[in-house]
Amino acid sequence: MRRGRLIALLLVAATAAATRAEPRDSTGPKPPQPPGEVQRMPGPPKEEGPIRRDERAEQVLLAAIKAQGGQESISGRQTIYMRSTIKNYDYPEPQSGTITVWFKRPLKIRQEVTYPHTKEIRAFDGERAWVDAGKGPTLLGPLMARMMERGIRELDSPLLYTEGNLTYLSVAKDPKGRMTQKLSWRFQGYARDIMVDMATNRVLVIGEFDTPAGAISRMKVFDDYRPVQGMLVPFHQDTFRNDQRYSEVDVIEARFNSPIDDALFAFPAADAPSGSGKPDSSPGSR
Repeated sequence: MRRGRLIALLLVAATAAATRAEPRDSTGPKPPQPPGEVQRMPGPPKEEGPIRRDERAEQVLLAAIKAQGGQESISGRQTIYMRSTIKNYDYPEPQSGTITVWFKRPLKIRQEVTYPHTKEIRAFDGERAWVDAGKGPTLLGPLMARMMERGIRELDSPLLYTEGNLTYLSVAKDPKGRMTQKLSWRFQGYARDIMVDMATNRVLVIGEFDTPAGAISRMKVFDDYRPVQGMLVPFHQDTFRNDQRYSEVDVIEARFNSPIDDALFAFPAADAPSGSGKPDSSPGSR
């Protein structure tokens, strides 16, 4: 797998670790554009037929939302700062690095993925997605912007599943042998199975099968839930792709509702002064 595509995929892992990008456009990276030129994102596909939600599945989902801290706590996070370690198994040899994520409502995110010899910054400013892999910032196409926007919405999981088709499937053991209640969720081209712990009502597994960009086989397994400012956050996540271990993520630090400067997400102008838009490492900057 190309390294650029590999790091793009880590956005989902990073946002998943936060409570929770897929393929690049086939046309490749777009040349830099003036800040005033906005690339419009394609809208989500229309849902075919009426939305159907199983009453038993709704009860399980509501219990999962409550177990994580409740709707008010989840949606009340205006900013999120998350720093995690990652061990990636997709290289010939496992590689260890760090992922740092800054999020600000309604739809702004910046992610920095660092390995011993590579660093990539990905950001979404609410309308445009851009990347800097060490050779200067480049705007990404509308499809990638759409995927990043959707990744941002994952931060409100499991509130995410209050929309769309929801069905109760069965009682089943997860990959670690924990007893769960298994739900099926389908919405706007996405298809997932969700496994909720029968004892604690915590979300333990999310299996992904379809996205608007095409079929996918990815499973995220969550563990080590810890309290953070009124919420429970999974501090460990294993990700599997095509039934093979892909990565492990462990949260080092998590903060909610600390100030974050909008300049952190902005596409850097060609004449921007040195250091403009870079994150301040001091806690007060966030």
